[in-house]
Amino acid sequence: MAAKRDSTYCRGRLQREAPAIFADLNAGRIGSVRQAAAMAGIKPLPKTLNNLKREWRKASAAERREFIDWIRGSLPTAKAPAKSAPVAAYRAVFDVDGHLTADAIAFLKAWQKREGKRPGRILQQLGFRRNDFRLAAAINRRVRLANELTGPVDGWMRRNGF
Repeated sequence: MAAKRDSTYCRGRLQREAPAIFADLNAGRIGSVRQAAAMAGIKPLPKTLNNLKREWRKASAAERREFIDWIRGSLPTAKAPAKSAPVAAYRAVFDVDGHLTADAIAFLKAWQKREGKRPGRILQQLGFRRNDFRLAAAINRRVRLANELTGPVDGWMRRNGF
């Protein structure tokens, strides 16, 4: 037989584990045993999202449509900008696997030739060791670049004209 987890049980745990909250409950400063148990971490309150999911599953198709219409009507409408500047085409630095794209490699090789520097200099500018070989390996051997480097390298390339 399963143990009973009613308000008497919660009061006993509150008295043992959270005497200050138990005292507030008895003094009437906390409205319910459930609220006091939640404050003490004994019994979590359900999250609003979980309630929404539960109610959505219970709703009929008509109720769901009505709810979706209500959401669409309550969302703020976005204002179109008066005059938008031309947007430069976005060029990806990395493919989905974390490898440098062909455009990015060509850009980096052109930078190396123009500046007479090696990829380690870029990493040094980004706060990594100058003799860090990972960017050179990504350029020359198509090795996947470490996650810690992708953001900084992407930012450096965009700041430098990519």
